[in-house]
Amino acid sequence: MEIEEITEKLVRDVYGLKEKVTRTVVLGERLRELSTEVTVEVLNQLCIKANANQPRYQEVL
Repeated sequence: MEIEEITEKLVRDVYGLKEKVTRTVVLGERLRELSTEVTVEVLNQLCIKANANQPRYQEVL
């Protein structure tokens, strides 16, 4: 699976959660399941898209 696909799936899963604390916990759990290299790339994608004012990505972070 490519980084974009992993990132999109993560955002879909986490964004659907109502509470910020729950989103934070789930995000951390999902990132821990990935290798360090993939985690870095996913976080990079999340930050790039959040900085581009994409609300879903901003909410996930």
